[in-house]
Amino acid sequence: MTTLIQSSRLRAAAHYIPELIIGSAFPALYALAIGPSDQIPAWFKAVFGLAAVAGLALVFRALFRMARVLSAQGTWKASITQDRLIWQTALPARDFPLDVALSDIAEAVQLRTYDRGSDDDLQIATTYELRFTDGSVRTFAQEDCGIDPDRVFQALKEHGVLYRPWKLDRTEDPSNTTRVVDHTD
Repeated sequence: MTTLIQSSRLRAAAHYIPELIIGSAFPALYALAIGPSDQIPAWFKAVFGLAAVAGLALVFRALFRMARVLSAQGTWKASITQDRLIWQTALPARDFPLDVALSDIAEAVQLRTYDRGSDDDLQIATTYELRFTDGSVRTFAQEDCGIDPDRVFQALKEHGVLYRPWKLDRTEDPSNTTRVVDHTD
């Protein structure tokens, strides 16, 4: 039994849409409300103007990344056979493309890390790990893959590879390194 998981360029480029939206918020707000207003002090306009410039930098970075993905010539494809995982990406990344025997994979891990930001808001970061029988670990983010790693890991599970979602809660203690199995899924 072979499982094939593919992703299109549009789907891979869509990972950058939140960055594009967030980045465009400050320049739009400045252009529509802050800049034209006569009641807002100049120092506030200047500070918000800097935020607008930073937002524009995010917009251009997101647009550059989206253009890079959309112009890529390869494909995003993960193929899982009885004995191998072959994960190809259109854009080379640190750990991709990947070609590994299923017998060499000890487990696939999704790790959600919960942190408190500088303004005490909850931040959740998700990383993915392939842990190998020799003790090595490959850690990667979803944007490097082009394909949702959860889909690939679920398919690996169907092929007999252990897949566990973990969570690491650093909201109370930032130095916490204790991972627990995430039973919320």
